[in-house]
Amino acid sequence: MYFFTKGIMKNHELVKHIETNNAVEDIRYKGLQLWLEIRNRFYSKLFEGEESTLKIGSATYRFILKTFFYGFWNWFKNYDAWFIGSSINRVEIEGKYYDRHFDFIATQFKKSLFIELSTDHVIPRKKLFSKYVVSKSPLIILEKCFGLFVRSKKNDFDILNKLKQEYNVEMDFGYAIKKMITQYKVMKLMLLFKKPKVVFIAPSYTAYGYIKALKEKGVKVVEVQHGVILKEHFGYNVYAQFDRDYFVDSLLTLGQKEKAVFGGDNKGISLENVIPVGSFYLDYMNSHVAKIDLPNANNKKYKIAVSLQELPVGDKLMDFIIACATLCPDYVFYLKTRRRRPDFYTEKYSIPSNVIFITDLNVYELIQQCDYHMTIYSTCALEAPALGVQNILVDIDGKAKAIFGEILKEGKASMYCKDVSQFVALMKDHELIAPDVVAESNQDVIAVQYKKNIKNFLSNHYA
Repeated sequence: MYFFTKGIMKNHELVKHIETNNAVEDIRYKGLQLWLEIRNRFYSKLFEGEESTLKIGSATYRFILKTFFYGFWNWFKNYDAWFIGSSINRVEIEGKYYDRHFDFIATQFKKSLFIELSTDHVIPRKKLFSKYVVSKSPLIILEKCFGLFVRSKKNDFDILNKLKQEYNVEMDFGYAIKKMITQYKVMKLMLLFKKPKVVFIAPSYTAYGYIKALKEKGVKVVEVQHGVILKEHFGYNVYAQFDRDYFVDSLLTLGQKEKAVFGGDNKGISLENVIPVGSFYLDYMNSHVAKIDLPNANNKKYKIAVSLQELPVGDKLMDFIIACATLCPDYVFYLKTRRRRPDFYTEKYSIPSNVIFITDLNVYELIQQCDYHMTIYSTCALEAPALGVQNILVDIDGKAKAIFGEILKEGKASMYCKDVSQFVALMKDHELIAPDVVAESNQDVIAVQYKKNIKNFLSNHYA
């Protein structure tokens, strides 16, 4: 998620200004409209000051290469559905690792293939709930090889150079250009040998090359929401006119709120294709509540789960947490990283004894055991109230309210604070709200009855 204010413009306003005043749809390579991929990195650089988090580095490539033969023979079978995702989305349920976005959907097809990216570890196949899983490594390596023969520099990219100069964005567009072209070429090659009825992905805005190739061959593409979808997320706000083959046939969302992003001036995913279904894992968690003893929890007034962000704003959140923990020794803060190891922080900061990194629970298990959930703009802010846990949204640089202000109103599900003194004052006389009251206030954000909703969707579209 990215946020930026340029003067008085918000993200989506600046994106709209750029895409309605420049012929970005005309940036092409052999017919492919490249701006859809370039914009991810351009806006990331513009809004966050960096684009590296969207790239695969050399160390990651080396690890991906090692996973090449993971489930290799599964490539040679025929499947009704493909699921292109990441191992980071797997959670352990009763001894098996489930893809929380895809696995239940996959059970509704006769035979499903998971094409999975692993960037730092692999889960033994016998521990997976999914039966047919392969590494995404062959696709990525093929894309890298195809990229050696892409000569995009011969194209006229005056529009890109103009945007770089006008918005003072220093970046090499080559990575983004090659990614889209090679995704398209590799997927076309795959479809010469195997062709599923439908492909599920998460997210779509990093897979335009795949989507274009799939839809040209008549394969339906469905996106399952993986993170926050809102007006300030440029990945879902498109204001130039592009071929419809770049956009998914359906977007399955957590709730109704996401619909407000689409339609109107947004020329990306069509509003009528946005379908609220809820969350498989949240429904599971709510039906399997377990009491887990957290470290250093005895005699503490409040237990606060923290979802850390790993963008530059994450450092400010760490400073905030340490200051709060120092002033509130009767609170305990349990921190959950996303990809970084805890020692990234412990080597950088002096950590108080009531700030504890949790590694043996996933973020949802941790939130369920706590009194509050704290973050700036993690997707977990949408999900925590569904588990009966109230949010404390830290409005550092105005980002929490800019992102969640219209979705998570101040009230039973969420509270906002700007600084440490406001947090201390907020919590001083605050009383915990009953979990069922918090959850009930969040039902327009997270739809209920996920399994029923998925079955209805599939019967209406893929029966």
